[in-house]
Amino acid sequence: MSENNTLESYICNSCNTVFSNTSSNGVCINCGSNNLESTDTVDYSSYEIIPFDKTIEDAKNNYKSLIRFNFLLPFVFRKKKNLSRFKKIYVPCYIYDASIKGKISFIGADKIMKNQKYEILHDINIDYKNILVSAFDKINDDLLSSINDYNFELIKSFDDNYILNSNIISSNKEELDVREIVSNKINNMALNAVKNNVKHDLKKLDYDDTSIDFSSIKKVLVPIYTLIISYKDGSYLFLMNGSTGKSNLDTTKSYLSMFILFILLFILFLIITIICSILL
Repeated sequence: MSENNTLESYICNSCNTVFSNTSSNGVCINCGSNNLESTDTVDYSSYEIIPFDKTIEDAKNNYKSLIRFNFLLPFVFRKKKNLSRFKKIYVPCYIYDASIKGKISFIGADKIMKNQKYEILHDINIDYKNILVSAFDKINDDLLSSINDYNFELIKSFDDNYILNSNIISSNKEELDVREIVSNKINNMALNAVKNNVKHDLKKLDYDDTSIDFSSIKKVLVPIYTLIISYKDGSYLFLMNGSTGKSNLDTTKSYLSMFILFILLFILFLIITIICSILL
């Protein structure tokens, strides 16, 4: 770590991920390739940070609990070597506070009397707090939302001590692009909130005269443990919130595991049938 909160960074020539590595293990934190190249240093002084509270042992135990009774998983998910491939990563995110104000109009009708139209006009004034958006496109908002129960009161100023033995992914989204994503998300949430209160079977948006005001924007590094499982032509991702322990595992089913389970259940059924016939 150098002065002014800058870190030496690398670009992976296999997947183009740019990241800073304080543990110096020499592999890409996204795809695992060792085809890395040094690039410019990255300054993190503009970021705040949510520190890791969970250990990598917590992540391993969490992962094992998710696969323990999932008998249809491919065997690759159970390989012990997976436990040595967990990554401790900070993902760059934006956290927004915003409000939407204005007028929304719907045209409503009922199924029985479709020709009778009703105009429903709503004044809207809704505040949204702590909208978390990933600034790294390979961990998208759906994945992030699956483990997002971050306590935003734990956000702290950037400090070298928080990133020891960690990796930091560099943002690959421009702030203006992220703001547009958030604007669309807020607009859709507001429209759905109003639409759900329209007391008609059929309803169609007539016009949307609203504006969005961003009252607060923070750049925050959020803590995540990751594990990538490669199976056939796909990759499956385990994520765990490094602050609270909430996790998510993207899985698939193995036809071999399904066949073995079917055989075992069939054998069990035969044994029970034989025992019952003997007893009777």
